[in-house]
Amino acid sequence: MSKLLIALSLLAAGANASTLYVTPAGAGAKDGKSWASAYAGPQIAITAAKAGDTVLLQGGTYKLTTTIVLGSSGTASSRISLFAENPATKRAYFDFSGQTVGSSSQGIKVSGNYWH
Repeated sequence: MSKLLIALSLLAAGANASTLYVTPAGAGAKDGKSWASAYAGPQIAITAAKAGDTVLLQGGTYKLTTTIVLGSSGTASSRISLFAENPATKRAYFDFSGQTVGSSSQGIKVSGNYWH
Protein backbone atom coordinates (compact mmCIF):
# COMPACT_ATOMS: atom_id res chain seq x y z
CA MET A 1 0.00 0.00 0.00
CA SER A 2 2.80 2.46 0.86
CA LYS A 3 4.44 1.83 -2.56
CA LEU A 4 1.16 2.70 -4.24
CA LEU A 5 0.90 5.96 -2.27
CA ILE A 6 4.47 6.91 -3.15
CA ALA A 7 3.83 6.18 -6.84
CA LEU A 8 0.63 8.24 -6.80
CA SER A 9 2.43 11.11 -5.05
CA LEU A 10 5.14 11.12 -7.73
CA LEU A 11 2.52 11.11 -10.48
CA ALA A 12 0.68 14.00 -8.84
CA ALA A 13 3.89 16.01 -8.53
CA GLY A 14 4.68 15.46 -12.22
CA ALA A 15 1.16 16.42 -13.26
CA ASN A 16 1.73 20.00 -12.10
CA ALA A 17 5.04 20.39 -13.94
CA SER A 18 5.18 23.05 -16.64
CA THR A 19 7.46 23.96 -19.50
CA LEU A 20 8.39 27.64 -19.49
CA TYR A 21 9.48 28.94 -22.90
CA VAL A 22 12.15 31.64 -23.30
CA THR A 23 13.50 33.53 -26.32
CA PRO A 24 16.13 36.27 -26.44
CA ALA A 25 13.49 38.90 -27.29
CA GLY A 26 10.24 37.33 -26.09
CA ALA A 27 7.09 37.01 -28.14
CA GLY A 28 3.38 37.75 -28.00
CA ALA A 29 1.97 37.96 -24.47
CA LYS A 30 5.35 37.04 -22.95
CA ASP A 31 3.73 34.66 -20.44
CA GLY A 32 6.12 31.76 -21.17
CA LYS A 33 3.36 29.27 -21.99
CA SER A 34 4.51 28.60 -25.58
CA TRP A 35 7.07 29.70 -28.16
CA ALA A 36 4.47 32.14 -29.51
CA SER A 37 4.24 33.85 -26.11
CA ALA A 38 7.72 33.17 -24.73
CA TYR A 39 9.35 35.09 -21.89
CA ALA A 40 11.92 37.70 -22.93
CA GLY A 41 15.13 36.44 -21.33
CA PRO A 42 15.79 33.68 -18.84
CA GLN A 43 15.52 35.31 -15.39
CA ILE A 44 11.74 35.73 -15.30
CA ALA A 45 11.24 32.06 -16.24
CA ILE A 46 13.90 30.90 -13.79
CA THR A 47 12.21 32.88 -11.01
CA ALA A 48 8.78 31.45 -11.92
CA ALA A 49 10.01 27.83 -12.13
CA LYS A 50 8.84 25.37 -9.48
CA ALA A 51 9.87 21.81 -8.68
CA GLY A 52 9.35 19.63 -11.75
CA ASP A 53 9.30 22.51 -14.23
CA THR A 54 11.50 22.84 -17.30
CA VAL A 55 12.83 26.19 -18.53
CA LEU A 56 13.38 25.79 -22.27
CA LEU A 57 15.67 28.32 -23.98
CA GLN A 58 15.29 29.00 -27.68
CA GLY A 59 18.59 28.95 -29.55
CA GLY A 60 20.34 32.30 -29.82
CA THR A 61 22.34 34.79 -27.80
CA TYR A 62 20.99 36.20 -24.55
CA LYS A 63 22.68 39.54 -23.83
CA LEU A 64 22.58 39.83 -20.05
CA THR A 65 23.46 42.83 -17.90
CA THR A 66 22.57 41.32 -14.53
CA THR A 67 23.42 38.14 -12.66
CA ILE A 68 21.14 35.16 -13.33
CA VAL A 69 20.06 33.78 -9.96
CA LEU A 70 18.95 30.15 -9.66
CA GLY A 71 17.21 30.74 -6.35
CA SER A 72 14.23 28.38 -6.49
CA SER A 73 14.64 24.77 -5.43
CA GLY A 74 13.40 21.55 -6.88
CA THR A 75 13.42 18.28 -4.97
CA ALA A 76 15.44 15.08 -5.30
CA SER A 77 12.61 13.49 -7.27
CA SER A 78 11.37 16.64 -9.03
CA ARG A 79 14.25 18.78 -10.23
CA ILE A 80 13.99 22.10 -12.04
CA SER A 81 15.54 21.74 -15.50
CA LEU A 82 17.18 24.47 -17.59
CA PHE A 83 17.73 23.30 -21.17
CA ALA A 84 18.40 24.68 -24.62
CA GLU A 85 15.69 24.01 -27.19
CA ASN A 86 17.99 21.59 -29.02
CA PRO A 87 21.57 21.62 -27.71
CA ALA A 88 22.88 19.86 -30.81
CA THR A 89 21.59 22.41 -33.33
CA LYS A 90 20.06 25.41 -31.49
CA ARG A 91 22.35 26.37 -28.63
CA ALA A 92 21.55 29.12 -26.18
CA TYR A 93 24.48 31.43 -25.40
CA PHE A 94 24.62 33.69 -22.35
CA ASP A 95 26.59 36.86 -23.14
CA PHE A 96 27.55 38.60 -19.88
CA SER A 97 29.81 41.17 -21.53
CA GLY A 98 27.25 43.88 -20.68
CA GLN A 99 27.74 43.35 -16.94
CA THR A 100 29.70 45.97 -15.10
CA VAL A 101 32.95 44.89 -13.49
CA GLY A 102 32.54 44.35 -9.75
CA SER A 103 31.85 41.88 -6.99
CA SER A 104 28.10 41.83 -7.69
CA SER A 105 28.65 40.83 -11.34
CA GLN A 106 28.68 37.07 -11.07
CA GLY A 107 27.20 35.70 -14.31
CA ILE A 108 25.19 32.86 -12.79
CA LYS A 109 24.63 32.48 -9.06
CA VAL A 110 23.20 29.20 -7.77
CA SER A 111 21.52 29.46 -4.37
CA GLY A 112 18.71 26.93 -4.97
CA ASN A 113 18.93 23.15 -4.95
CA TYR A 114 18.12 20.35 -7.38
CA TRP A 115 18.69 22.12 -10.67
CA HIS A 116 19.51 20.14 -13.79
